[in-house]
Amino acid sequence: MIRVHPEAHAESAEAHLHYLVESAVAAERFKNAVLDGYAKAAATPLLWPQDDEGFRRYKLPAFPYLIFYEVLPDGIHVFAVAHGARKPRYWRDRAGR
Repeated sequence: MIRVHPEAHAESAEAHLHYLVESAVAAERFKNAVLDGYAKAAATPLLWPQDDEGFRRYKLPAFPYLIFYEVLPDGIHVFAVAHGARKPRYWRDRAGR
């Protein structure tokens, strides 16, 4: 199961709109990269790097975005789809930590 925090969903949608202004092709590639990232993180959740608080991150190929998630017994919980060069760790409060 893949749970996506509402703010992570909003971040993904906002980035998609940003790319849409640039190019419909880029926007579609971004959307597919996010969905593929969710699927890969859910399929192999322990494969991706883990930080000191237990959060894992999946780097989107060809885009400067990271998917931050936590492994659950039945899947993953995505807390952020964050630009890699902006406001690190801003999303941590979403996890209730």
